[in-house]
Amino acid sequence: MKGKRLYLLITSLDKTEHRQLINLCKNTKDKRIELLTRLLLKKISSEKIFLNILDDVQLSFNNNELESDKKLRRYVDYSCKQIESVLLFNELENNKFVRTKNLAKIFDKKNQDELTKYYNDSTINIAKESSINSGIEVHYDIKMRWLARNQFKQDIIDLKNTLHAKKIIINEHYHEEMTSYYNVLSGLFLDNPKDILVKNQIPKYDTIKSLQKSTSDEFNKLLYGIALARFNFFNKNKLFQSIELLLKDNARSNLSSDNKDKISRSILFLKNTAGLYYGQPINKMIDDAKYIFNIMINYQYYDSISFFFLVFFHLIDEDFYQADILLKKYSTAFFKGKKNEYYLFLQAFKNFQLGFFDNALTELPQLAYSSSQYLAIWSRLLEIKIHQILKNDLLLNSLINRANRYVLNNKEKNILSEPCLYVLKNIENKKNIIKNNNSLFKFYELILAK
Repeated sequence: MKGKRLYLLITSLDKTEHRQLINLCKNTKDKRIELLTRLLLKKISSEKIFLNILDDVQLSFNNNELESDKKLRRYVDYSCKQIESVLLFNELENNKFVRTKNLAKIFDKKNQDELTKYYNDSTINIAKESSINSGIEVHYDIKMRWLARNQFKQDIIDLKNTLHAKKIIINEHYHEEMTSYYNVLSGLFLDNPKDILVKNQIPKYDTIKSLQKSTSDEFNKLLYGIALARFNFFNKNKLFQSIELLLKDNARSNLSSDNKDKISRSILFLKNTAGLYYGQPINKMIDDAKYIFNIMINYQYYDSISFFFLVFFHLIDEDFYQADILLKKYSTAFFKGKKNEYYLFLQAFKNFQLGFFDNALTELPQLAYSSSQYLAIWSRLLEIKIHQILKNDLLLNSLINRANRYVLNNKEKNILSEPCLYVLKNIENKKNIIKNNNSLFKFYELILAK
């Protein structure tokens, strides 16, 4: 797409940024500002509108095609830089840590000792107050370099204290990096526990426990615990014991409220993932999904899958009123672009629950080819269930075979493949649910119910 970066920048602007750029355009005499001005004055609701404006501006150049292409690229690049400058200005204006950090480096390069000390000390103090460890080591280095230039007694004392402080920062930064590593690794393990590359990196239990004990930071301790719980996902008793212990440890920790929320969100998402695999009462899954949703809204963090689960669980529970309210108010924020498939599935499932089978079947065949494995397999199961109810026996065998092939081709994702293969086997054998109550996700129970 021509000018894609500019399109993405323009459509990412909020009202304040948009207004700032309008004012910038009014006060700029550079001719290249014409393109940005026209884009800002028009509501860019689609790629088509954006490209039409680019074409209009290019036609106004009255050059041959090669020259006009070059000129348009200069206009596009100029517009991108103007937007980037405003965004960077706002970041420096609103984020004191980023501002002092960069000023410390600027005056260090200028060899200006007093201003370097002022901004460098400010950066270190803000980092301490905000528990920022990443990237702060360089400012201890700057401080030590300036202290080492003097041989006064107090400077030597300060140098030793700074070196000790740097060691503490390095240690905590190390734990931040290790918790990040193990949390990503444990997430990949959940996605595909048989992957050789992942399996070869999984540490021994004692390795993570030793790291957990070696940090004094409660946030990192809990993150190590979450990684351990994920590695124990396929041991049901250990998993749920770990989840309950993590929730208690987080509740009685001295963490800030935002850090407690971050930890809670990770634990509860793991708990609901376990519910998809092992089965949990749907009302409890709804409560946990609501808690996650409230955290996301509070911090304006739009995780599509978490929102999808909340609405999905409400629909499973036949709370159509609550599901409709959530979709009406938040679907545009959570289901953008390709993620609109989540919305289509939810509508199809709602139609199924209400008995509008023809409406449900309108969307389900397309969703069977979704890039989301959840949607691809669940839409196939739902389609099978509807044709079962409608007694379309001629279709059933081919649909079941198709679903089996898909699951077997994606069997590495145990969280989905194992329960789905169980469901398909029972459909083929025309059996009722064999498992005990709450040992199967409620959606699978709906598919198997006679």
